[in-house]
Amino acid sequence: MAELDARSSLATALKATYARIVSPSEDTTGAADLANLQAALDDGGTVQLVAGADYYFNGALALPSNSALTAYGATLHGLAVGNLFRTKTALPARSVTDAGATSGSTTLTSATAAFTAADVGAKVSVRGAGPHQSTNDGQSWYGTITAVTNATTVTIDKAAGTTITGAQLEIFPDRVHDVAVLGGTWSIEAEPADGHASTGNYFNALCSAFRRVDRLILRDLSISVVGTSAEGGKFAISIADATNITVDNIVFTGTPVTACT
Repeated sequence: MAELDARSSLATALKATYARIVSPSEDTTGAADLANLQAALDDGGTVQLVAGADYYFNGALALPSNSALTAYGATLHGLAVGNLFRTKTALPARSVTDAGATSGSTTLTSATAAFTAADVGAKVSVRGAGPHQSTNDGQSWYGTITAVTNATTVTIDKAAGTTITGAQLEIFPDRVHDVAVLGGTWSIEAEPADGHASTGNYFNALCSAFRRVDRLILRDLSISVVGTSAEGGKFAISIADATNITVDNIVFTGTPVTACT
């Protein structure tokens, strides 16, 4: 057993020290490069792309904990409407549409969320249950589950700002940590309609989405996003609920004015 533990520790150390090189597949549909690179990232450690090469993606790269992607000299083409890269915690683990909340209360209810004790500590977002905006619609109510009463009722660490029923509730997975993206030209080549896909999911307007992450480094990136000024192609880098962040030497090209953080 001690020998197996030693081997496992050595393998982990080697992953952290040596980069694995992922060569381009030359499949311009985006399926092969996405699958190959995602598999390498999921294995942890440092993944290096080939300088001067082109990589194509028909979906988003999802960065897990303890991962570093080095892309100096490579060009990464995003062919699908939506993110080109994001943390694994950017999207919810599950989502329902029957959430209820009362302004001033920390109680959240849902007949179908199937809450369990394992949800304590999870982040949640309830659309429309946050503080009022100028339109009198509530913003999202975002907080942490502190207690589970039963399968339909939980307590959140902060009170709702708006009374609501039949709301969309998103329950997010655990946080990720120690994520780095270094170098590369990141090119979003599919324009969202007016910044959004027809589904109305605002995430489709983001070139990148880093959520619920601790110790994040973004350095030496060149980001190009297509789109109409003040409409599609905005939000090149989007970061929220993150700690210990380093963002350094980022160049925005493409859509004038709107390629921003």
